[in-house]
Amino acid sequence: MQGNDGNFYRTTFSGGTDDAGTIFKLTVPLSPPPYPINQITGVQLSGSDIVFGIPSIAYETYQLQFSSLMTPTNWVNVPGVSVTNSIGALLTVTNFGGAVGPQGFYRFAITP
Repeated sequence: MQGNDGNFYRTTFSGGTDDAGTIFKLTVPLSPPPYPINQITGVQLSGSDIVFGIPSIAYETYQLQFSSLMTPTNWVNVPGVSVTNSIGALLTVTNFGGAVGPQGFYRFAITP
């Protein structure tokens, strides 16, 4: 759910202390930055898919990554999602079936 402050809030059924669930907040800028800074600017559900928007840098290859924990070594590439952008515009990337998968965190990585 989106709060009055523009942030998105959600709860989980499990995890956290005593496996009693957690509350988390997702902050998404309301307007794209003047220069792309590789930040997710939009997240939408489309059926069982999750659709991400990200400002990009021309000729960079982006990989969507997922983690069930916010630890630096726990990120894995989401299979079948890698986008090379030759324009430097807003990317729209779909994680097919991601909405029915385990809950966790997403980020984009620029790959060599």
